[in-house]
Amino acid sequence: MSVNPNSTSSPTAAGKEVTLYITGAAGMLGGEFLRYFATKRNFAVTAVTRSELPQIKQGQYQHSRSDDIFDASWYDGTHPNSVILHCAGLSDPRAEFDGISTLYAQEAAPHIKMLEQLCAKGWKGRLLFVSSGGSVYGEPRELPIRENHPLRPKGAYGFYKAILEQGFSYLAAKFGHEVVSLRVSNPYGPGLIKRGQGVIPILAEACRTGSEFTIIGDGTDLRDYIHKSDLCDAVERAMTRNMTRSEMTLNIGSGRGVSLNELIELVSAQFDTAPILLRKPSVVDVHSNVLCIDGARKLLDWSPTTPFETGLKNLIESLNDPHT
Repeated sequence: MSVNPNSTSSPTAAGKEVTLYITGAAGMLGGEFLRYFATKRNFAVTAVTRSELPQIKQGQYQHSRSDDIFDASWYDGTHPNSVILHCAGLSDPRAEFDGISTLYAQEAAPHIKMLEQLCAKGWKGRLLFVSSGGSVYGEPRELPIRENHPLRPKGAYGFYKAILEQGFSYLAAKFGHEVVSLRVSNPYGPGLIKRGQGVIPILAEACRTGSEFTIIGDGTDLRDYIHKSDLCDAVERAMTRNMTRSEMTLNIGSGRGVSLNELIELVSAQFDTAPILLRKPSVVDVHSNVLCIDGARKLLDWSPTTPFETGLKNLIESLNDPHT
């Protein structure tokens, strides 16, 4: 990590308002960040999307819609010190490609082009890149995983995230802006996870109906889950805290590993019926992934506050509510 001599103050120094662009604000995670920051008094938020946005009940924000957000046409150069929360891009962790060259050309290169276009327009603020703590490391040498662990992703998604981390860091060193890569674990919470999407809702439906649920592996592999409220808090702090380096990488997770077997027990306890368990081997998934969050604790003065059992119970209740 290189030292940035110009990083003497945060984007909110002296109580200044933060101009914030959220790319991919129509997506699952980008939409959650939009709902969160649109209610913050010291943030002037612009949602950058390709598609229409669902109506947000609370908060204020601008909407910039573009057929190609990677051409950076949504940035007019008037806020050179703005913060960009970059959530747009590939969202399927099981996506497959013909080869690395195809992956780079189709998925990674447009992001690099976008940042180059922003720098050409005079932008020199702080980029927060939502990376993947669950896929960039590959099979861990030890748990919990620290940020200096080698990057050995097993699938295309993790490789794609690692490429962008390196590309964004290179451009930060070249042009003098700041970049923070947030290696996020598995986010969850009401509104963030929908019915039928993700392991928890699928498991909950199987428990509710007594139907089949497939276990990948033997169920002992560990995963790190972070509640959406803790994630949003960490992201806000990463936007507003002083940086002593122009490039930083931080794990954002709970620091706790939950096995699939434990998850099945916790979800089953919310219902009167247990699922019918089927098993099949894993090919792409890593065996276990638990993040060390000491760096975020120290640099952001942040710690997750939502116990997994509490967050899970609230999520199950929201999934069972027909009005949500």
